[in-house]
Amino acid sequence: MLYCDLQGGMYVFQLFDYYASNGACRLFISVFESLAMGWVFGADNMFDIIEDMTKTRPNYIFMLCWKYLTPLVSLVSFIGSLVQYKPLTFNRWYVYPNWAYILGWFLTLSSVLLVPGWALVRLIVGKGSLKERWRVLCNPDRILPLSCGQQCETQVLTCSAQVEDTETHL
Repeated sequence: MLYCDLQGGMYVFQLFDYYASNGACRLFISVFESLAMGWVFGADNMFDIIEDMTKTRPNYIFMLCWKYLTPLVSLVSFIGSLVQYKPLTFNRWYVYPNWAYILGWFLTLSSVLLVPGWALVRLIVGKGSLKERWRVLCNPDRILPLSCGQQCETQVLTCSAQVEDTETHL
């Protein structure tokens, strides 16, 4: 980054470090990620995928963590980081000007608002009623590869359909 090589580069670096990559940003994103994984994609689907990869079913505690514990801890930590917020200072004596704080909060919001902003745009632009658009957003893509269990079910259904087909032609 060119600005960090200049005389005031350390001030710019501190601004980016404090606002753009702080814990509050990551915690906010992790709240949405854990809610999406535990509730939208579904912990049951995640269990099936892990079972498909490892051939063993995960412990039920993981489902509790995915659905309840992780979102709750992330949300509490996010709120705690907002409550504990202190304006940025450099070397404990230099106080940044107000425009720098505004710029810092814009840096924070630029990464934080992308996730809900993308969802809102997809909700507005999508086709169908609001309820249908919400369902489309809250379901995994239909073109995902089949798991081993789903492949077996498809083979069984195909074989049984072929057997029925041959029996009707006889």
